[in-house]
Order: sequence, then C-alpha cells, then structure tokens
Amino acid sequence: MFNKKTIAVALAAAFSTSTFAAVDLDASTSQTVVYASEVVTAGAATAEALNTMGGLLDVTTDLGFTIGNGTTKYIRIDLDGATFAASADGALTVTGSGANTVDLSAGGTDGDDFVIYEVAATADVSPTAVVNLSVASYDISTSGPSTVTYRLYETATAAANATDATLKTASAEFTDLASANTGEFAVGIDNQATVSSEFKAFSAASLGATSATVGYLDTDLLVDTAYDLDGTPVTADDLLDDQQDLVFTGDFTFGTWTLEASDTCDAASPVAITPTATGGIIEDLDDSTLTSADWYVCVDSGGDTIEKGSYSVTLADDELTDALGTIGYDTTTIEVPYLTTFSEYNQRLYIINNGSSAADYSISFVGEAATTATPLAAATGTVPAGEMLMLKVTDIVELEGRTRVSATVEVEGIDANIQAATQTVNLADGTTDTVVLNANSITSPSN
Repeated sequence: MFNKKTIAVALAAAFSTSTFAAVDLDASTSQTVVYASEVVTAGAATAEALNTMGGLLDVTTDLGFTIGNGTTKYIRIDLDGATFAASADGALTVTGSGANTVDLSAGGTDGDDFVIYEVAATADVSPTAVVNLSVASYDISTSGPSTVTYRLYETATAAANATDATLKTASAEFTDLASANTGEFAVGIDNQATVSSEFKAFSAASLGATSATVGYLDTDLLVDTAYDLDGTPVTADDLLDDQQDLVFTGDFTFGTWTLEASDTCDAASPVAITPTATGGIIEDLDDSTLTSADWYVCVDSGGDTIEKGSYSVTLADDELTDALGTIGYDTTTIEVPYLTTFSEYNQRLYIINNGSSAADYSISFVGEAATTATPLAAATGTVPAGEMLMLKVTDIVELEGRTRVSATVEVEGIDANIQAATQTVNLADGTTDTVVLNANSITSPSN
C-alpha cells in the first residue's frame, strides 16, 4: 500500500525528469512552466528564469509549411508577459528535414519581447521539421502568466508587421507563478489506551504497551510541483525557514515525548520534546534536519496514566499548522433498551463507578422513525471515582414525535467497575420499575 510520502516522491521524480522538457506549442495539454511564487523577490515586477536544466524553457513546434530549396521564409516568435534576458542570436534551429541556414533578422536582444529569424533552405525543408528556440534566460512577469506565440511568414515585411497572413500560427502559455506550499506536512496516527489497564497501556494496535506514535512529519508533502528560477524543482528546503521552533499542541504531561527518525520509536538519537502549558516544543530546529527524514512524534508512557486528546504541530516561523493523530480510550458499553420522557413518568439513569479513577461517559440515542432525539447537557459527563451518578432522563435527552427511545452509554472504565440501572416512577400511583442493566448489556472491548 502506498503512503503519502511514496506518492509524493514518485510525482516529484516524474515532474523533474521529462514531463516539461520543452514547451511544445503543438501539444494538446498544458506545457506551462510553473515557478514557485516563494522563490521570487517580493515586490519585483519580473524575475529572471534560467533555461539551464535540460531545455526547460525551450520552445518547440513543427515548422508548419514547406520551405523549398533555394527559398526563404520567416519565423517570428512573440512573448507576452516576458522578455528575453539573453540574446536570441543563434538560439533557433530547424532540424529533421532539409538543410537550411537560420539568421537573426530583428529583435531577440536583452529586453525585447519578439524575435524574427530568416530561414534559407539549401534543400527542401518539410512542414514537419522541428523548430526549437533555446534562449539562455527570460525575464518573466511575477504578476501573471506569460505566453509565447509562433508565426511562420512568407515575407520579411509580413513578419516585421506581425500580420495575420501567416503560414502557421501556434501559441501557448509559457510561464506562470503559483505557491508551491501545500500547507500539509504531517500525517496523523490514532491510538487507544485500554480501560483494562486503567489507561496505563496502549492497545495492541500501537507500537507497544507503553509506546506509541501520534503521527509523523513528512516535508515531502509540503511541496507542490513547481520550479525554482534556476530550473530545478522546488524542495521543502526552499520553502522552510532556515531554523525555527516546532510547537506541539496536546497533552504532553505524561510519559516521555520525543521526535525520532524511526517509525518504531527506537532511534539511537531522539530529539526531546519539552512539555509546555499547552503542549510541547522543540526549539531552533534546522530546516536541513527537518527535511532529512520522516520524523515520528513518539511517547513512552512509562507506566503513567495515558491522557486522551488530539495533537497537532506548528512550524512557528512559517506559521504552518497541521494535524497529528489522537489518543482515545476504549470504553465499556451499556445498552439501555428503553428511556422515556413521558410526562406521567419520572425516569432516572444510574451509573456506578467502583474504579479508582473518574470515568467519562457519553450517551447516544436510537429512536423510531417518528422520533427526533436531541442530546442535552447531561448526555456527556464524568462519573467520579467510587461514586454513583444519578441522571434524570429529561436532563439527558429531548424527544419529539414519540416519548420513548433506546440509548447506548459509553463509559471509560472497565466493566468490572461499572454498574448501571434505570428506575421509572409512575407519578399517578407512585409505583417504581427498576431495571438493572448489567446482565447482558455491559460489554468491554475485550469481551
């Protein structure tokens, strides 16, 4: 099964090889070379893009019309939203059919947005001959896309005047800028602490009884496909601040928390996460360290009571936050077949916690098709250690349509410590009906 990192690396590899080897004006799909807006100087109207990486900014097209032996035709190439930042003299070739010479006729100097070439055939040149323009660099707009247009003309005058009387015209978007920052750099992993251990051990799905990871940092996920101005693919190092704090939110008050380049949380040199009032922190982490590996957020509970909650991480200087995983508890389930808010009855739900620690509970409801059940404040809460909690049904749920409903109570305690019952009082004659819910209605996940 592929994880996000595998997919991201595969996409980056495909992107950086031959996908955009040149801007093909005859292609049916987009050939736009996208640069990361993060690598452009803030406030600059243009940026110089180098054509040094395998012809990334080469422009190619089929000639489009025969040039007979001993005749000439003229190629005009126009830029919109870009100019030549290096000379275009000698930058155009016509290959694949028929000997020819190419001479620069007009434009094509630093700062120009057009160039005209005279192509003289010394043998018949086929319409399918490949025209390729390879200029060393361009000044591209930082405020929008640039386009490139190819025109083949019969005469120099038509080319100079950029008339509509062309033998072939082809154009495409040439360059554009977009953010390469996806904002995603973390993958969450969820864990459960078991009620049978009194929440001092994780379930079998975690790394070990006292060890777990709530997720990992993968900076490959941060980078969308885009280029640096030197023609190389943008990496996370290009986007991240050189050194910054990693700020974690969640409960780091139990056990020992570390950041480790090991998915089994047994690295030889873990980085300590220092607990704070709101979570944890690693100060002054270098971007080269952060991008060097996948970094797992690990905890060794060491026999402490494992606290439940959700976790996230923030790159402080870059102001990027992403979610990690959660730690939850498995629960004891109490099935309540009948609750009622009928006005002539007074029904109560009792939950007893004989355990040594408080147990949170939550109640969900299932009613008939004509019934709408709205949980009230008492539908969630805590049963103190060694105590009994009495809940009026009218404080638990509001019912519309019908006055009866069934319920499921999830209690974060082992079944041996939890007891439950309902008691219904008939207000007309004072009789009571008490149902003990333990028999066949309370089950822990281990049962």
